[in-house]
Amino acid sequence: MRYISHRGNLTGPRPDKENTPLYIDQALLRVDLCEVDLWKIDGRLYLSHDYPKDEHEIDDQFLSDRRSHLIIHCKNVDALVHCQNKYGEYHYFWHQEDDYTLTSWGWIWAYPGKDVPANSLSVAVMPETKSFENIDNFSMVCTDHIL
Repeated sequence: MRYISHRGNLTGPRPDKENTPLYIDQALLRVDLCEVDLWKIDGRLYLSHDYPKDEHEIDDQFLSDRRSHLIIHCKNVDALVHCQNKYGEYHYFWHQEDDYTLTSWGWIWAYPGKDVPANSLSVAVMPETKSFENIDNFSMVCTDHIL
């Protein structure tokens, strides 16, 4: 089982810190993978869940330097096209409230409470939101509660 930090969280949600560059880097000192939320607005890149903030602005080098450790949740179509134009450099996906989505690396990203067949290359997203659902069939978990 591989564990993916959700927005840099390791011991529970921290809305004041999530998706900030420093918080992501601190998480990557302890875990191998981190899911981040990416916006692109007026040509500028931001890490943020709900809406971009200037203090969360990053450059493409931030993503490139961490590309093997980030799973990028594109929050708008401009972010999606930005990642798509990197020709396989970034691991990314887009979804809203779909039961499942497929990442650019072919991983099944499963909405909380959804199951998958055994032995699939799949991620149980936030199982804690469904009273720690059964994750036996998944190969990975994306959570706020890794530690």
